[in-house]
Order: sequence, then C-alpha cells, then structure tokens
Amino acid sequence: MKKKVLIGSRERSRSLEAMRILNAQGYELVLNPYDRALTEDELLEMIKGVEGMIAGSEKVTAAVIAAGAPTLKVIAKQGVGYNTINVDAAKEHGVAVTITPGANSKSVADLAMGLIMAAARQIPQMDLSIRNGGWYRHTGVELGGEGSGHHWNGQYRWGSSQTCLWFWYENSCL
Repeated sequence: MKKKVLIGSRERSRSLEAMRILNAQGYELVLNPYDRALTEDELLEMIKGVEGMIAGSEKVTAAVIAAGAPTLKVIAKQGVGYNTINVDAAKEHGVAVTITPGANSKSVADLAMGLIMAAARQIPQMDLSIRNGGWYRHTGVELGGEGSGHHWNGQYRWGSSQTCLWFWYENSCL
C-alpha cells in the first residue's frame, strides 16, 4: 500500500515538479482541488490516512492533527513561521513540524524594495491624491547615498542589495 501525502498548499498542488518527485518516490498524492486555502472541515476529511502533509497558508488546527493521527507523521510548512500550525497538538500526537527558513528571502527582499520605493517617492500619497481627483505632486526623496540601506541588518539585507543592483542594472540598460 502506497504512503499518502496531503498537499494542502494550493501552489504545490499545481506543481508538476513536486508531483513528479513525490510520485517517483512512490507516494500517493491527495491534492488541494481548490484555488484557495483548505478549510478546517476540508482538512478534517482529507487528512485521514495520510503520513505527511505539505502545508501552505491553511490553518492546521488541533482537530485536524488529531484526525490525522495516528498515521500522520510530519507536516512540512511551505514558508516560514509556525503561526498556522498548532505545534503543541502536533507534539502531543508525535507529529514533526518543519518549515523552510530562507525560502522566501527573495520575495521578502522584493517587497521590501517596493515598500522602500513607495515610501521614498511617496507613491501611496500620490495614488490617493489622483484617486480623489487631485494632482498633488509629492516629490519624496531619491534613493541612493547614505540612507539607502547600508544600515540594514538581518537575512534580507543581501537579497535587498541584489534587488537594488537588479533595479539599477535594468534601468541603466534601457
């Protein structure tokens, strides 16, 4: 009998590469059929008899984990943070919980750059002015120089630096 894996993450449920890898290892896949996060009621039905779950943004509650016991052995969270998984219930049922630290660093860096640009150039204020029928030109500040990011600390500094370089390179080659 094949071991079953529930792919709750809507992104991974559509990933042909993820399906190919898991199928090649002999797993039977239970896929999220919706273009949204699964509800608790849906998870309660789908988790029965699975040994592993690839979780996305759906809430993996104590009831879901209990419904997966005793076959459920691991919940692998696509992304970082345990905030959508009841880790205490998982521990109580002997279910390992993993995350993918650093997997979203590029996305976080991209969003950080967008926010930096929006704040520096006052883009939200200009958008609001235009939506309200006005045309007030907020000049903001130019990016570059001492205040442009060399004070940043943490894992996203390098990604943001790469994104800055990409923006510079793409814009200088136009």
